[in-house]
Amino acid sequence: MPKASPQPPRDSFTHDDISLLARVQQGMASSGFQSVWLSDEEARVQHFHNALDAALAGD
Repeated sequence: MPKASPQPPRDSFTHDDISLLARVQQGMASSGFQSVWLSDEEARVQHFHNALDAALAGD
């Protein structure tokens, strides 16, 4: 099994992400925002949530 690549301490990137969040949300609410590009990992997570929502709804 391959070793997981080392990740930086959580605080080093979490603070940066949180500081940008308000501007990102404002941009997503603007009239110019049409869609979001997801990484492969994010797309898998979104697919999981869509499948879970459908299963819980009885679809």
